[in-house]
Amino acid sequence: MQLVLDTYGLFLKKSRGSFQVVSKDKKVRFSPHRVSSILITRPCSISSDALLLSAEFQIPVFIAGSDGKIMLRTQSRYFEQSARIRRQQVVMASETMGTQWIIELFGAKAKHQIANLKYLLDSTLLEADLLEEVIAYIEEKTDKLSEWNGHVLAECRFQLMGQEGAMAHQYWRIVSACLPEEYQFAKRSRRPALDYFNSVLNYLYGMLYTVVEGAIFAAGLDAHFGVLHADAIGKPTFVYDMIEPFRPWIDALLIEYCLKNPLMKTHFEEKDGGIFLAKAGKAVWIPLFNKAMKKNLKDFNGKELSIKNHIHRFAGEFAKRLLDKSQEGGENQVEEEDFFEDESI
Repeated sequence: MQLVLDTYGLFLKKSRGSFQVVSKDKKVRFSPHRVSSILITRPCSISSDALLLSAEFQIPVFIAGSDGKIMLRTQSRYFEQSARIRRQQVVMASETMGTQWIIELFGAKAKHQIANLKYLLDSTLLEADLLEEVIAYIEEKTDKLSEWNGHVLAECRFQLMGQEGAMAHQYWRIVSACLPEEYQFAKRSRRPALDYFNSVLNYLYGMLYTVVEGAIFAAGLDAHFGVLHADAIGKPTFVYDMIEPFRPWIDALLIEYCLKNPLMKTHFEEKDGGIFLAKAGKAVWIPLFNKAMKKNLKDFNGKELSIKNHIHRFAGEFAKRLLDKSQEGGENQVEEEDFFEDESI
């Protein structure tokens, strides 16, 4: 499991050969055999004994800044597990396993998009036939993605991206049609946004990137080695891959807000040919985003966690998948028991 310390003032120390987390009103111990990594996201204290225990069991400790980016990580002299994960990450990108994983990502993203459209079906006056038509279209395109299983990404990268792009086009077309007129937009626009809705969405995605990148580092993965997205110097391209299933959860936050709140033009500023979130808008959306990250919800496997811990669990499960793949050649097996289950304190 991944031990996440996200409450101000916690103290992590060693007690009877285990990690002990001490708060104002309780003490909880965790066996180092069950902890895969430790992530500290709020000001906490950690003893040198706890750090040495993490080194003994090859458990990396990550400390995130206020923006969620990883600012510091410890590294044991026995850094073998993370190295195996990263080596396998490179290998999978050139094997059919990489294609299978991307298809799974796009499938999960499509399911979350469909959930958003079903919410709009119940919450807006748009004709049900139009919404149901787009839902059926996305379902059909999702099924067709599986036709590329068994291929390496070099053979089908552009086809997969094209099909996902076609689904996204229809999804955003119908989302816009369901919004109040002041929030509607002609197309999805990025750098820069050309409308109010996309301005907020781009900012929210930017904050989501930092959460996903933190989860990737905490799981021992390489944020700069993309599977679907091509490597680029200084760009965390693997974040661009792993973020995909979680974008619609952020879409849902913005869609619900737009349906319930009037547009405040003072939240925006126009510059450089685009529309950007102004200081007043950031003061609204940063707390809403942080609150959303702590919101518990179920994924399509029925697991209920906060959104942030869903992301960390997802990264951890992928790292475990790579470890299992590397062990097919006969290396020692890793214990299965909740190996990457998140534990948030």
